[in-house]
Amino acid sequence: MNTSVQPAPGDDTRLPDPVQPPRPLGPRQYAFWILQQLAPDSAVSNLSIVLRTQRQLRWWPLHAAANQMLARHAALRTRFPSAAGVPVRHVSSAADVQLTVEVAAVTEEELLPRLHEAARTPFDLGAELPVRLHLYQITGGGSALLLLVHHAISDAMSLSMLTDELARAYDGVAAGTGIPADLREEAHDVAEPVSRAEDVAYWAEQLDGVDAAAMAMPWARPSPARPTFAGGTLITSLSPPATAALAALRTSLGSTENLLLLTAFYVTLFRHGAGPDMVVGVPVTSRGVNAAPGLGFQVSTLPLRLSLDPRAGFDDLSRQVRDAFLTGVQHASVSVEEVLTALGHHSPDWRTPLFRHLYNYRPWDESDISIGGERPTSPTLLRDESRLDIHLTVIGGQQTPALIVNYSAEVHDEGDIAALLRRMELLLTAAAEDPHRPVVDLDLMSDAEREVIGGVNATLREGLADRTVLERFLAHAESRPAATAVVDDGVAYSYADLAAMARRITARLVAEGITGGDIVALALPRSVAMAAAVLGVWLAGGCYLPLDAGHPAQRLALQLTDAQAKLIVTESGTDLPDTGIPVVAWNDLAGTQDHADPVGVPAADADGPAYVIYTSGSTGTPRGVAVSHRNLANVVGDFAERLAVGAEDTVLWSTTVAFDISGLELCLPLSTGAALVIAGAQAQVRPRELLELVVKHDVGVVQATPTFWRLAVDEVTAGELSGRTVLCGGEPLTAGLARDLLATGCRLFNVYGPTETTIWSTAAELSGDVTDPVPIGGPLANTTIFVADDHGARQPPGLLGELCIGGAGVSLGYLNRPELTAERFPTGAGGRYYRTGDLARWRPDGT
Repeated sequence: MNTSVQPAPGDDTRLPDPVQPPRPLGPRQYAFWILQQLAPDSAVSNLSIVLRTQRQLRWWPLHAAANQMLARHAALRTRFPSAAGVPVRHVSSAADVQLTVEVAAVTEEELLPRLHEAARTPFDLGAELPVRLHLYQITGGGSALLLLVHHAISDAMSLSMLTDELARAYDGVAAGTGIPADLREEAHDVAEPVSRAEDVAYWAEQLDGVDAAAMAMPWARPSPARPTFAGGTLITSLSPPATAALAALRTSLGSTENLLLLTAFYVTLFRHGAGPDMVVGVPVTSRGVNAAPGLGFQVSTLPLRLSLDPRAGFDDLSRQVRDAFLTGVQHASVSVEEVLTALGHHSPDWRTPLFRHLYNYRPWDESDISIGGERPTSPTLLRDESRLDIHLTVIGGQQTPALIVNYSAEVHDEGDIAALLRRMELLLTAAAEDPHRPVVDLDLMSDAEREVIGGVNATLREGLADRTVLERFLAHAESRPAATAVVDDGVAYSYADLAAMARRITARLVAEGITGGDIVALALPRSVAMAAAVLGVWLAGGCYLPLDAGHPAQRLALQLTDAQAKLIVTESGTDLPDTGIPVVAWNDLAGTQDHADPVGVPAADADGPAYVIYTSGSTGTPRGVAVSHRNLANVVGDFAERLAVGAEDTVLWSTTVAFDISGLELCLPLSTGAALVIAGAQAQVRPRELLELVVKHDVGVVQATPTFWRLAVDEVTAGELSGRTVLCGGEPLTAGLARDLLATGCRLFNVYGPTETTIWSTAAELSGDVTDPVPIGGPLANTTIFVADDHGARQPPGLLGELCIGGAGVSLGYLNRPELTAERFPTGAGGRYYRTGDLARWRPDGT
């Protein structure tokens, strides 16, 4: 039931109030007015308080008390109409306005949703009063009183004062003694602080060149162009270890709880990717200690700028924060809006371009409000709107500080905010142990997170790379010579055939002077000839360089000369740039007669190069990457076990030879005794042709990029991929494409790996309802991965950083580029690793 309460006849408790002439808005009020114009459906500027009582409050005393407050405070009678887009303050007389108390009967279950619904209803500043009062009578006993005001006429201190006055006035009317005398007097509501020119100049100098975008956390979602202000609230308390650490820091550093937690907030934001040039908004009251009570927005937000040195200790940073805060307080007469104007920002916006994060410290104030003969509780309403990315409120001065985080749900998830707070606690604990330690070295990873990541990286598989791909192939050629090794253009070649071809090639290569470690360029298409040539180069102890003859001549010439290839093997008639390197036609090699004594397997070091392959050059000059036999054997061995590929299986070779993932398609079947089916030259642009080949030869493993699968998935007919293994990598895989592929009935893996760590380094088998971003999975066998921040510190789950890869897949490095190799392949505690340059973050489950 909703009841509008009307004044009783003869009520004369309200003081008359003359109409004030309209006046322009101050800069703070104007900012709130602009915000309402930009987002009229948002309640982001609402302030609320709830008083929950065990006894039921009476509506008539409440109505009389509320309207006395309306008469007492001109701010409550202020509207902000506009003419031609220019708003003014319009104060009505007390005789012309009335505050209607909305009364409703609710059950206990209905109460909280009704409170939230009322609290999130926006004000129309031009048409209605900036105050509302709701009384909920709870079935079974008790009441909940909700007082709402708009920020344009009130701050938190004003709201607390108004609540106290309302409660005292209610008690006076309810008891029959009338409204207390001091509340019958007209209050002198406070005006906005008058800014000083020297303060404006101070902040303009301090904030020159600030870029709020640099304070965004890279793992968060980008801010929308047109925000809805959707937000969330998380309430918790500082953990006992962190509380003890905070107390220890207060003693050792001689600072306050407020400023130490502000320092911790800065450092936490920095360690989460913001800054290092950071501004955090810090509200301070403009009211004097002995100021008379009155309504008004009396808050100045200090945009405190800190240039955070990652090698500084927590102690040094806390002193910087203290000095910035104390100096800022001396220049607190200025509003953020005035600073923006001084900096040349004249366009109204929903978010200040100065900062994205706000820190508000409020000492614990145990309320002494009494209403209806009891002290009510004041439950906190969880705000579901936010103007800022993160607004941290600390209720301090008590045994355990309370933390209230209001965050933008358009930018952050609740889980990420909860993790951020946990890491701030870990940071405090680590700082208390050693305040001088550089903040970049403070450990933000919990024991549980460390255990998860450690478990994911427990990938040791002994013996996986003990034999090279060549050795495994020759073993199959010896034990199963008649088994099909390659199917090329409908012609089947046995393992014995392929081995014989390889040995003939080896004989010619040796005759041409190829010895251990020499690089032989293979400008051959995907074919049985290419497969035999690779094996022949290895038998000669050499290293092959795959070339796509269709690539630009400039790129081919760069690869040949940079690699210092000793020989080029190609088909007759292939047009290659003239580099002065000897060229041998494939037909000449294939026609070479076998030696009486077959060329044996050289006793080559498994850590010697198996092939050199060049990166795309998308980020600069193409780089030659030298991959060892052991590198190759490890990745091939992993997928042989992971996919359970054996002698009865068939693998498709469909990727261009100059793309390193082609190496897995070639080597996986030949090292496991399976059959290699070679797709035609146009298969990557003719998905129907490739799918028909897969069905014809009952191919069990197919690998391609997301670009190809996007073309192919719509052409898959019922059952064509069912039960087959699909590897998808080389580009980001979208959840939509993953779901479409899974719908074909295939077994789907999302694979990831840079050329520098040998084809693939991680794999994730996907199933169920895949969502973006699609995980790249965990490391392959004998591989480790970690995520590092800009300073090399290892990131816990959830934080974005550079993906680093260590272990058996880490290649020999860049050919002829020792300085670049040293930079991109550093050595850490776990051995050599590769810095991919790709951004990644762990999921909580370790993927």
